[in-house]
Amino acid sequence: PDISPDGKWVVYETFRSGGTGLVKVPIEGGKPVQLNDVPSFVPRISPDGKQIACRFLDENGRPRIGIIPFAGGKPTKVLDDKGGAFQWSPDGSGLDYVDVQKGVGNIWHQPIAGGPPIKVSDFTQEQIFSFAYSRDGKQLAVARGTQSSDVVMISNFK
Repeated sequence: PDISPDGKWVVYETFRSGGTGLVKVPIEGGKPVQLNDVPSFVPRISPDGKQIACRFLDENGRPRIGIIPFAGGKPTKVLDDKGGAFQWSPDGSGLDYVDVQKGVGNIWHQPIAGGPPIKVSDFTQEQIFSFAYSRDGKQLAVARGTQSSDVVMISNFK
């Protein structure tokens, strides 16, 4: 879920009978309002509270990020989904997301107005698991590291 900047709404994904997609409900309680009818995930409300970015699969099953009005409806903008963590930039001018290339994670900024993505970080090793901006947007915290896994063979299992 995500809470609107004015603190009045909670937006979340739902998979209930009779509806699927994003829903918003007053934080004080009340009747949920369906925002779209497409299975959507990870809602992120823009800093001005006017738009919601969310993940969804397009008609061909490709992962996308759609931007819908806070009042609900069809996406006004559709972007490729790189699969990593994403959120609105502090000034609301675009979406910042993690893109992993050759095993290294970096943060990129995709302007909503269009144009090519802009590289925000310049790491040369490790992956990025999550990131967050300070409230004033001047600092960036990044959770980075490596992932490892082991394969274990169990024989003579009874």
